[in-house]
Amino acid sequence: MRIRQRFSMVALMFFTFVFLCMVSPLWAGQTVLQWETPTASADGSTLRDLQGFKVHLGRISKGSETSPTRFRYEMTLPQGTSLLPADTTSFTVTGLQGGVVYYFAITAIDQSGNQSQYSNEDSAFIPEKTTGAPPSEDPSPSEDPSPSEDPSPSEDPSPGVQDESPSGDARVTAGQLVLYTFGEGQGTTVHDVANYDTPLDLTVADETAINWLPDGGLALTAATQLTSAVAATKVSNAVLASQAITLEAWIKTNNTTQKGPARIVTLSRDSSNRNITLGQGKWGSLPSALFDVRLRTTATSTNGTPSLSSPDGTLMTKLTHVVYTWDMQDKARLYIDGVEWTSRAVGGMVTNWDTSYRLVVGNELTGDRPWLGELYLVAIYDRALSAAEIDQNFAAGSTQ
Repeated sequence: MRIRQRFSMVALMFFTFVFLCMVSPLWAGQTVLQWETPTASADGSTLRDLQGFKVHLGRISKGSETSPTRFRYEMTLPQGTSLLPADTTSFTVTGLQGGVVYYFAITAIDQSGNQSQYSNEDSAFIPEKTTGAPPSEDPSPSEDPSPSEDPSPSEDPSPGVQDESPSGDARVTAGQLVLYTFGEGQGTTVHDVANYDTPLDLTVADETAINWLPDGGLALTAATQLTSAVAATKVSNAVLASQAITLEAWIKTNNTTQKGPARIVTLSRDSSNRNITLGQGKWGSLPSALFDVRLRTTATSTNGTPSLSSPDGTLMTKLTHVVYTWDMQDKARLYIDGVEWTSRAVGGMVTNWDTSYRLVVGNELTGDRPWLGELYLVAIYDRALSAAEIDQNFAAGSTQ
């Protein structure tokens, strides 16, 4: 299948672009992209200043959006400032997750560094199991493949990137203040298993509104809340001391229409006063298929606004790893499934945090911002995890 698409450089130069994407039939975890290099502008003049290409991929389709400034895929290859050479006409993406549909597009960059709009988008389903022999593990002496070109069939790193997680994919524990893995299987108590200070266990308000999942996890099927019996002082005091925080969760929402924001995890008193909240959606007629994090600092309101939100459409009804980090020396950052989706400077300090607030999961303490979905892990740290550490926790999965 060959799809012709015209797209424009930022410098308003127009080219005809041909893009073909197909799945390699030889082994799982790989897709081969092929395209034809643009050679002329729309007015027929010869194109002379093409510098190279970028490949963009993700698990969310851009739809009809063509501007890289308004829609960003989960990953861009090559990473950083590197480009595929101008004479490149194919590229193999490796390390893709099996059983998933990925979406692909390409942009071209000219000698001045201007980036085109996206090419037409194509998609590929990545098989879960190999359908043939993997690539040779004993290349000839003249070959020098990079790790991303010759992954082991058992590896599942980020696309095009070698997995740097330690053996066994152990979770990061340094600075962990609370950890809930929702593995109890029965009852109304969710235990804090972080092994830091006195455990801050949570109690389910309405047992009829929950369902313990057979393979681990807790489903909130009706409005309720999981609340600490006492103030979360061990969390608040540690963050006050460090002036940094990470809030992490493995969740699966029931739907993409919940808003308010609907409270997934919150350290707050009511709908207007909080230290930090991870929520779903905005409010009113604003988008709901997104994550929204409010952090109270001396530069934000007592409600933690302005908040940091992921783009609309980044929250889906699938198991999702979401991580928010903030450090007074750095930006606030929001990661989804190991990919940093958005960041911005959030000034001030958290010296105005209220240490009397309790920790609540699945609702506001006042019961008026319920969230429905499945909970698999919630953790809070007194420091901002690095991108590599977030990758490590993502690789570890939701069951540790």
